[in-house]
Formats: sequence, structure tokens, C-alpha cells
Amino acid sequence: MYDDVEIPLPETFTEIDLQQLPLPLQKLTTRGGGMKTIDRERLQWIYRSYYGAISHVDHEIGLILDTLETTGKSENTIIVFSSDHGDQLYEHGINGKNCFFESSVRVPLMVSLPERIAPSQHDELIETVDLLPSLFDLIGLPEPYECQGRSFAPLISNTGRPYAPHEVVFSENIIPEVITNSLNLPFEKGKGVDGIRHPDAKMVRTDRWKYCHYADGDAELYDLHADPHERINLADLPEHQTIVDDLRLQLLNWLINSQETDQIAPRWLLPEKKNAAERR
Repeated sequence: MYDDVEIPLPETFTEIDLQQLPLPLQKLTTRGGGMKTIDRERLQWIYRSYYGAISHVDHEIGLILDTLETTGKSENTIIVFSSDHGDQLYEHGINGKNCFFESSVRVPLMVSLPERIAPSQHDELIETVDLLPSLFDLIGLPEPYECQGRSFAPLISNTGRPYAPHEVVFSENIIPEVITNSLNLPFEKGKGVDGIRHPDAKMVRTDRWKYCHYADGDAELYDLHADPHERINLADLPEHQTIVDDLRLQLLNWLINSQETDQIAPRWLLPEKKNAAERR
């Protein structure tokens, strides 16, 4: 579909850029052979294919919307378009999703409900966990169980209630495979996978700042206003330690107040621990 289109490619990622990344992300850049195995011509083909896939999704969604129209259901159907994650496509030298750069964690979110939601665009920070309580809010039902999310229905529809926007939003990455080229390396508690405890990585961001913390103390801090492509890691600069401390405290408070259970699925455990977990 896009064979004749020249799509802008990400900037070349240098060794100096690589050295600014925490060790888990340096490991991630080697995934699938890393940038050294991809020339610019093949990368252009990858981007053309990605855009082709987006156009295909757009076409299929159109068929669903057409069906809602022809069956008379469009006026009484909440439509949500979103995604679970983005993809790096070799931005920052990374192929895949398992990191906190905007290309991975910032996802589309569109919600439609005729006569209840007016066409508009909002810049407030939203978390994916906000979607569930928002849907219950829109249909007038109470949440059936406790949810960490916050309904954004008052923001997008005329509910008559004020909306308190998030000042910070969070993300976490607990997938050990992020730092391996195999799904078969076991996770060992306290040591991680292959000696890297990346599964405990957490992120907090405000409108301007993004802070990422890794289990062994590595960190990232990006000024998203001045550095929207997240190329300059400010975490170790003395003049930014007040910001780092504040965001780390926000992250700690979030973890303390969240109802978290065992985060490591049995498939990642050492064999003897896996058997015990399955027995439970």
C-alpha cells in the first residue's frame, strides 16, 4: 500500500545515546539482533508495513461502524477505540514495546456515544485503568468491585459533576522477557532474569516530567516539554534532584496505596518454585 511513500524514520541511535540508557534498556536494544542488523532501507519497509497495518485496522473498524448503522444500534452504543501499547519501531534503538518511552506507553483513546459525548479533544492525563469506571459511569451503573481507575465521564459528557484531572499517571513493566531473547530463561527472585531485575520497573509522569525507576537503582528523567523525543536523560544531574525526589515519592505513595498481588506469573519462575505456585 505504501511502497512508494517515503516515511520519516527515527534518528540514528549512537553509542553515546546508548550509554545514557539504564542497563535494562541497553539490554533491550540487543533484542532481535538490534539496530546493527537493520539498514535504513529495511527500516523504511518496516514503517511502510506498520502504516499498512494501521490502514487495515481503520478499514475493519469502518465495517463495524457501518454494521452498527445498518442495524440501528449506532445511537445506543458506546464505541471505544484504544490500544494496549505502542511500538518502538527502532526509536531509541529499540524494537518492541517493553519500555516507558512515549511511543510505547502513550496510546490512542477515543470514546463515542451519540447525544452524550460531544465531539472534542482533551489534553488531560488519563490512565487505561480509568476506562472501566468510565464505562459504568456512562451507563449509570455502580462499579461492581473496587477499581483503581477514575471515571473520566464528567470530562467528556454532561454529567453535571466536576472532574478532577490526574496530576500524575503511572505505568509499570513486569515482563522478564524484556531483557532476554528467549521466553525460556527463568526469573529468580532477587536476581531477576539473567541478573537484571528489570521486571520491577516503574514509571510516573506529569504533564512535563517523566521519571522511570529500575530495581537496581537505575533511573531516567525526561523533560517532555523541552525534549519530547526523550533523548536526554536528566536523572543524575544535581540540578534536577528535587524533581527526581518528588516524583520518586509520588511513585512510592502510589505503590503503598495500590492493591498489588504476586506480580510474577508461574511461567517465569524457577522449576521448583513454578510447581509450588501451580499447586497453590
